[in-house]
Amino acid sequence: MEKKNQLASTLRTIQKESGKSQVEFSKELGIPRSTIQSMLSDGNATLDTLIRISNATQLSLDELVFGESASKSIDQLTSLLQKFDFYARLSPDKQSECHRLVVAILELLRNENN
Repeated sequence: MEKKNQLASTLRTIQKESGKSQVEFSKELGIPRSTIQSMLSDGNATLDTLIRISNATQLSLDELVFGESASKSIDQLTSLLQKFDFYARLSPDKQSECHRLVVAILELLRNENN
């Protein structure tokens, strides 16, 4: 499935939710107002500009360009809550064993990255 560029729509939504004018919004993002206007009209931006907006809005580049944040985040949160529920239903011994295994896995990953 091909992803569709939603940058202009995402920026409009972010600006609307912030309640800021285009001038205020561009200052908050640290990019010129003319750049914002251009992105809102054609949905294109340089990688540097996208990274600046991503950092300012705390959105990933995928979320920013393809607008995947809301449903993806909800799905991830739902999955996480289901896992917590599963964990909570385990006996204390099983919870302890899971904890031990997770700590061991994290230690292996930490050592692998060093």
